[in-house]
Amino acid sequence: MAVQGHVASRSGTFVIVRTRNIVAAFLPLLVIAVLACSSGDPATPPPTATLAVGQTPSPAESPTPTTASPTPTPLPIYTIDLPPCDPGGQNSSGIQLGTAPGPTPTPLPEAGQRDASVISQELSDYFASASPVAEHLAEWSESFNSVWSSDLTGTQEADLLQVLGTRAAQACDAVRQITHLPPEVTGFDSLLRQAARTRHAWVGVAAEQLECCGAASSSVIDVGNIETSDVVDQLAVESASLLERYNSQPAEPPVLVDEAFGIEILPRRGWLTAADGLNPVLFAPFELNRITVSGLGPDRWQQGTAVRVRRLRNPETLDAETASSRFIALITQQGSVSSVETVEVDGVPAARHILAPEDPRWSATITVFVAGDFTYFLETGCPSEVDGACDATNAVATSLKLIP
Repeated sequence: MAVQGHVASRSGTFVIVRTRNIVAAFLPLLVIAVLACSSGDPATPPPTATLAVGQTPSPAESPTPTTASPTPTPLPIYTIDLPPCDPGGQNSSGIQLGTAPGPTPTPLPEAGQRDASVISQELSDYFASASPVAEHLAEWSESFNSVWSSDLTGTQEADLLQVLGTRAAQACDAVRQITHLPPEVTGFDSLLRQAARTRHAWVGVAAEQLECCGAASSSVIDVGNIETSDVVDQLAVESASLLERYNSQPAEPPVLVDEAFGIEILPRRGWLTAADGLNPVLFAPFELNRITVSGLGPDRWQQGTAVRVRRLRNPETLDAETASSRFIALITQQGSVSSVETVEVDGVPAARHILAPEDPRWSATITVFVAGDFTYFLETGCPSEVDGACDATNAVATSLKLIP
């Protein structure tokens, strides 16, 4: 597929790189990249001639005026702001180039130790959450690799790295929510978390290479890309093997229950259940997103096609209309309000704000309602030209139920 179809241009070239939470395992890559950029022998000083006492330099020997060397043009600096990645589980360390992690052997209980039907059901429940994460990593990694090459400009590289790094961080957020692990999936779950962590780490190293040398693609960096991609590719093979072995299939998506927020949300198949800090968030599958950097949405969103729930404690008794006025600064983060509709969320009156973002290809809504002592904000973002994306976000958002 053509690069032009996947790489969005950015305004401005001289901006600041901000990368965070780069896994130390890939620091050898960074060291090699930096040394490669800074290598070169210092210039040898020219020999100096000596004159005898009283000797006058001949015209040929007269010192030649020197001209100042031209000031080197500074390398452009690109914006790559990576969200942190913490997939939970056992932390990895010591991963070096050339030793990408392979699948961890899955401990198999002795025959008769666990009932086969129990195993099948537990694996079905586990993969209902784990399979969307594995698919998310595989699809975004494949999309990235289909256009990544040494022919890209620095701006194009920065945009592609921003997309892949953000999507890898989303996988980290989602897999961290998976807490119940049947013993049969211990090895696969470790591989899944490793895949999210190392893919994100590679993006961080490539971003440092881009900052250092003006180009992120190099032989060393590309080897790291291949190796971390291979880890992602192992997920489909390992998951299929486990499901076949225990005659299981992924269940329907589990209901997102957040007792702290007092809500339940029913996602659709393929959505990632995650959290943005303390706020529950659901990320849409690959096919409901625009794959360029513009598909992440406005700067204050950067979630792609997603639904997020936020909540604030009311300073006083409010209704939806008053709360909308009081918290207007939160409502307009993705764009100005173009219209407001009166709707209901789980039988509670709500004000649905339809926003007008700066990018006409982006759609966003924020539905505000009051329940008890809290004001809730149901935020959606979606690329308007992607078929079904906005309908899907609205369907997930309106599935919210209040826990009595």
